[in-house]
Amino acid sequence: MKAKEISGVPRQKRGGFHDTESILQLQSPQETDEKFKIVKRRLLAVNQWQYYAGDGSAEFKLCNQNAEIIESSPKIGNYIRINLSPSYAEKEDEYHWVIITDVIEVNTEKYQKVLIECRPSKHPQNARNAEIEHFFSALASTTFIIDKEKNTIRTSVHGRNETPNFNTSFAKKVKQILIGSRAILKMSKNQWQLLCDGLLKYD
Repeated sequence: MKAKEISGVPRQKRGGFHDTESILQLQSPQETDEKFKIVKRRLLAVNQWQYYAGDGSAEFKLCNQNAEIIESSPKIGNYIRINLSPSYAEKEDEYHWVIITDVIEVNTEKYQKVLIECRPSKHPQNARNAEIEHFFSALASTTFIIDKEKNTIRTSVHGRNETPNFNTSFAKKVKQILIGSRAILKMSKNQWQLLCDGLLKYD
């Protein structure tokens, strides 16, 4: 099985990958337009992703360069703080961080699309520390897409080049290997399916 070739999604070169999606077929263009507006608002409300994904989901918080939680639409240079186990209080240094590297919106008469690309990053406040605070390495990317064509709306998440993060202290390395390996095989796929379904079908 090969990674899909998708416009705006980095090419797969090494490590794990996934293409996760959910599709909703509606009855009319008007109904489709109204539903897409709702799905778009949900995608841009990063702090609510856990709510839409439901039980078993990680917690996501949109942050600025000072690691402060912000309530706004995601922009290039913003960060997303990820808590893999929101039912437990994680320490500050146990959060996982990604930086938003691209935001694209396409609007034509026949097709609409919103894309957000993220990559593992260091802690936003720690400019002197080059360590990536994520279980994947800096080579990895995660791309979130919603699109509408005719009477069909699709939500999708595309992981590329998912390799465990070895560029970290020895104390963290074993944990990163274990989490990264599990994520490549199962965890991230399950998480993103919850989010795809929730963004599209939550009622």
